[in-house]
This record gives sequence, structure tokens and C-alpha cells, in this order.
Amino acid sequence: AGVERARRNRAAQILLAAPNIDRSWRQRVVRGLAPDQFTELLSAAARVRDKPLVIVIDGLDQAGAPAGMNPLALPQTLPPGVMIIATQRPGVHLHAQPP
Repeated sequence: AGVERARRNRAAQILLAAPNIDRSWRQRVVRGLAPDQFTELLSAAARVRDKPLVIVIDGLDQAGAPAGMNPLALPQTLPPGVMIIATQRPGVHLHAQPP
């Protein structure tokens, strides 16, 4: 539930950052996005922007994911034009294994 809520929150913020995106994405976000659909949303948003889509995630170590898991269900490979900046507390080491 927490990962899905985080994905939906990020998706809503991405829609705000890409106002020219196809309107059908709004309905899809309301219904909830599967992980592959979230990656498609990232790609679509990056294509309609004239600058990179930058996602900032603060407190990555506080996401509550099991050890070795991608804490926010982000895609393993980001689409072109998408960047992520993430922070965590000093001294905390996160190690995610590829699926």
C-alpha cells in the first residue's frame, strides 16, 4: 500500500510538471498505475517537456522497503530525459538488487 501510494503521489506531481501531456494520463493516474505504466508515464512526460524531468526524493532511507528492494518502486532504467536526485541520512547505506 505504501509503495502504491508513493507511486500515485509521484505520478500526480509528474502530471503537474508536464501540463501538455495527453489527458488520458490523468484518468490512468486516478485509477492507479502498474510499475510498467509508471515508466510509460515518465517517458510521455519527458517527451512533452522542453527540459529534463527531474524527480527529487528526500529521505530515501526512510521509505521502509525491505533490504535489497527498490524502496520507491522506481524503474531500474530511467527513460531518456528523466533524472532522479535522492537523499538519505549520512551513514545509511542502501543496496538495491536488480530484479
